[in-house]
Amino acid sequence: MVQYEHMEDTTYSTQDAADFEQEVSQICDLAFAHGIDSVGYVTPADDKEKYARFIAACHEGYALAQDRLFSELLRIEDALIAAKKRLKERRRDKDLSRTKLTQSHIVQLETRRHILKKIADGLAWIILHGEGWQVRRFYLGQASNYLRPTNPESVKAEVDERNKKSSRFALMTDLTSCIQVGDILEVDFGDKQTRIIEVKEGATNEQVLGALDSFARTQCERIPYLLAKHYGQSALKQMIRVVKQEQRAGELIKILRTGEGTDPRYGKPISILDKYYTREDYFPEIADMARQCDEKGFSIKGIDGCLLLGMFRRQSTKLLRLAFAHSIYHLRHPEASCLLETAPERGSEEIDLIEAEAYPIHDLAQGLTIPIAMPIFLWPVDKQLIMDIVFRRKILLLYLDFDNLFELASNFGIECRWDYKQPPSTLGRQSKDFFSSLGRRPVLTKSGAPMLMGDRWLVDILFEAERPASIFPRIAESLDSPAHQPPKNQRD
Repeated sequence: MVQYEHMEDTTYSTQDAADFEQEVSQICDLAFAHGIDSVGYVTPADDKEKYARFIAACHEGYALAQDRLFSELLRIEDALIAAKKRLKERRRDKDLSRTKLTQSHIVQLETRRHILKKIADGLAWIILHGEGWQVRRFYLGQASNYLRPTNPESVKAEVDERNKKSSRFALMTDLTSCIQVGDILEVDFGDKQTRIIEVKEGATNEQVLGALDSFARTQCERIPYLLAKHYGQSALKQMIRVVKQEQRAGELIKILRTGEGTDPRYGKPISILDKYYTREDYFPEIADMARQCDEKGFSIKGIDGCLLLGMFRRQSTKLLRLAFAHSIYHLRHPEASCLLETAPERGSEEIDLIEAEAYPIHDLAQGLTIPIAMPIFLWPVDKQLIMDIVFRRKILLLYLDFDNLFELASNFGIECRWDYKQPPSTLGRQSKDFFSSLGRRPVLTKSGAPMLMGDRWLVDILFEAERPASIFPRIAESLDSPAHQPPKNQRD
């Protein structure tokens, strides 16, 4: 077990880091492989009894993983709270050296918290059938909750009780970063139902729930007034919160079942396109890069003429980042001769030019902090590669060239231009907007009204390994949909 209680203002030892990685590896095995390890791979088309045992084994693994995530996150978050308190003391005392040590300790703890919550996100993706659009409906753009200020033990007790039924699995939502509706997300493979459950306790909630029950039976409009009169305005405010929670959960379930409803985050009507597209990914290229990286220390590949990937061993990152920037230069200037070959003394000019004109370089590790991104732990690649990336033994850099991306979009009849207004990020408080550093956002137009390019399209490309060319059929369909058609009197 990793020890957090006695670590003050220090970096983790090599043994401690190894212990944490082993804990993560074991939790992943429980969460994502326990069913196969116990029963073997089984599909609904196979023997019904064996398939039932497979589902039960999967749910057993989910529950065991959830137990360990709950315990580990509580300990990390308690250590974080203590470390942040010490940081205030160090700053007040103007102790610069210990302030830096405490800041480093906090960063390490936050990184571990992101890793564990991303595993919990993986459980959410699994029980929502791997449908990213469903996961996104549960995300409200809020900062990820700490467990402690809420009622974690009572929620965990309710989860444990519900998980006694082998055909269903209940997930504690505060363990995740992506599920922000309800205290518990439950999927029952027996009755094929998805449920959003709020756990209420305490005297005020008992009063509120009693009032709501009375209203449901009598429809008496004086019940809110009577609640406030007998128990105060705080009880009335709690009643309003509970009603809003129930309405939001009900609307979300409606969207999951019908594909239509009011988006819980934005409060606007939403309609999910009733059409499935085959996503083309570059996971095989990533696996091939890993093999080359093991042999040579690095690997660089281009995807669809606009995306450049660079994988490096950690110990050689600084030098190879320069090699990656050099490759970006030739992606943007394919006609240019290579100065490193013709005039090595002028090779730095290419790097200077790229820093001035190129778009941002992203690190795949950013995906651990993006709630709507598919967890790397679900990637269809070798588990060791996943662990190497998560624990930074291998660095995967990604560069998306928008000039070439816009040219690719034109092949699908989509026109692209830049809008220099700065709409708010859709990634939420935990993540930086991809376009904020550029001060602009792409606007896409086809046959109807223009559409701003959302962050999720970049998440698909950069953190879910979807080929850039694969996203444009879906974008074209969205642009052609009635929601993006201008009114008749405004059409040409």
